[in-house]
Amino acid sequence: GALRREAPPGADVLISANACWHPTRGFLEPDPEPWGNIALDSAGFVATRLYGGYRWPMAEYVDFACLRPWRWWAAMDYCCEPEIAGDEATVRQRVDLTVESAADCLAQARWWRDEEGATWATDPMPVLQGWRPEHYLRCVDGLTEAWGDLPELMGLGSVCRRNVHGRDGLLAIIGALDARLPPHVRLHLFGVKSAALSLLAGHRRIASMDSCAWDFAARVTAREEKVSCTTKLRGEHMRTWYARQLACRSPPPSRQADLFG
Repeated sequence: GALRREAPPGADVLISANACWHPTRGFLEPDPEPWGNIALDSAGFVATRLYGGYRWPMAEYVDFACLRPWRWWAAMDYCCEPEIAGDEATVRQRVDLTVESAADCLAQARWWRDEEGATWATDPMPVLQGWRPEHYLRCVDGLTEAWGDLPELMGLGSVCRRNVHGRDGLLAIIGALDARLPPHVRLHLFGVKSAALSLLAGHRRIASMDSCAWDFAARVTAREEKVSCTTKLRGEHMRTWYARQLACRSPPPSRQADLFG
């Protein structure tokens, strides 16, 4: 709607499936023009955190994803943040569920395209899940077995609010994945911190990242200035945030070498 039209020219827009879901009417299409720059997130973390799980069946989500030519759409996945998956067995279970769900989403999308003639329907973007590097590698192995040749773009989940450094930090996870993934595979990072955005800019594995930090900043501004958090205010924060990220997306080569060897 109006907020999407506030997006900076040339920017891709990521829409949450949860924002399109109506409890009695099912999925409602977002404002349809233009379609070329819209990606679709399955909203796994929000669904789990707020509702205990997805509010929609996989088949209905894939049907919705196959209605229009999204930039890309993410397979339904199962997040592994500690507040969701508090022990090793649960993390492994959710990693395996993510692999199974990705395979099911792929099969149904290809049915739409090959059997029903929805030529615009694309394969889903599989999402890698886990908490420690070895969990993500388990997910890579499972998706390789289920998928065959891995696609050029894969999502990296459970990284929102994650530390950048440390044994389970974002840099350690990307380093492990970089050593395991085929050369052609690149990653979309879901909801990473701004600090990570600047550190990871220019890494050969990173295709794109998303964030709602700008929207949080708009709400803070509205509260402090005692004004309404209007679409115009949110748009201003969105464009300012986006320009700031573009300005720091190409760190010096020496900094890249320090981080990634």
